[in-house]
Amino acid sequence: MTAINELISKYEQKGVSKACMLSVIAMIGNNDVVNLKKVLHQGNQSSIGLFNAITGRKVKTDKEIEATLREIDNPAYQAVVDKHNTEIAMRKKEFAKKQMFAELQVKIRHNGEIKTIQQFIDGITGEGYIQYSEVKKGAVNMARLGNEKGSFYEFRKKSERDYIKSKLNLEGRR
Repeated sequence: MTAINELISKYEQKGVSKACMLSVIAMIGNNDVVNLKKVLHQGNQSSIGLFNAITGRKVKTDKEIEATLREIDNPAYQAVVDKHNTEIAMRKKEFAKKQMFAELQVKIRHNGEIKTIQQFIDGITGEGYIQYSEVKKGAVNMARLGNEKGSFYEFRKKSERDYIKSKLNLEGRR
């Protein structure tokens, strides 16, 4: 206990709060890799120094920190990594969805009317243009939306193709 008190006084002289140090010490004692992952990073050198002093491990880089936390409690650390990766995937998916709908709000003129691309696609699918196919013109992938008579509209943008697929419930189709 005296060694920990010496560490606390040493880091207090450097300007680190006692509450912060005690919380890091408690996390180390409880093998709380979830919160240690949040605290141990390159922007928090005092916590890394305290971690090194208490555990006897010398970690300096983020890779060394991750390897050490994985050694302490691999299932808990893996859960933290999986949760983080899931959050990133959800954010990317949400961003892609927002970007797609933003691109669908571009206005075009069709038959003398000004409409958004989304309104245009909704309108032509309501008119019977529901035969979806993908074609390649040169290096460009295009979607064709046709009707029973053989007439069709072509769409070049990926956001337009994705919206048509979602509208016609063709998510897994290529």
